[in-house]
Amino acid sequence: MRTKAKTRSGRKKRSIFLRLLPVAVFLYLLFALWNMHVEFSRAKAAATQTLADRDAQAALNEELRYRIENSEESLEQQARQNGYGKSGETVYKEAPGLGN
Repeated sequence: MRTKAKTRSGRKKRSIFLRLLPVAVFLYLLFALWNMHVEFSRAKAAATQTLADRDAQAALNEELRYRIENSEESLEQQARQNGYGKSGETVYKEAPGLGN
């Protein structure tokens, strides 16, 4: 009495599910790997763009800082803080601790 069906070559028959399972697992892993590659590429591009934006902003900040430090008003204010004034102008300094 036979309990399991055999093929013509004498091997046992396997179910279709067990035959397709390794292929399905391989395809799933291949898709997951491809998806991670796509996400990594997008993240790398975003990081590159962020670094470029940061560098551009740093250059703009440096230019603005230079303009502020070297503007006419800024130079005049710095000169007055150091005790200088315009020609013909009398500079008065407040003495600390005097007065009400």
